[in-house]
Amino acid sequence: MGRKLPIKTKRIELTGDYEGWWADVRTNPPVGPLLDAITAFESADKEKVGEIIPAIYDMLELIVHKWNFVDEKGKDLPFNRDSLRKLPLEVLVLLAQKSQEEILEVPLAPSTS
Repeated sequence: MGRKLPIKTKRIELTGDYEGWWADVRTNPPVGPLLDAITAFESADKEKVGEIIPAIYDMLELIVHKWNFVDEKGKDLPFNRDSLRKLPLEVLVLLAQKSQEEILEVPLAPSTS
């Protein structure tokens, strides 16, 4: 039987106006694409939405495993790039920030010296 890399996830809960919304995010995504997306997001001019949105989309597509998000009519949104495009910017930013916090909270191995 072949081995495969496990996908580890953690549920994050949104707050405020989005209380009850959650997303399961991958806590062990491939580091190269993740760092590319985080770097693009952090270096983007936050005054230029056109610069931060693609970086947010890239990061969320890489790490979100599933969610319970809905549209303004209460209809379930499947997780995909098209659904990401239907969300308000504040939701995208909140989800990206909370996801990044969870992923980068990886404990380092204890020192052996």
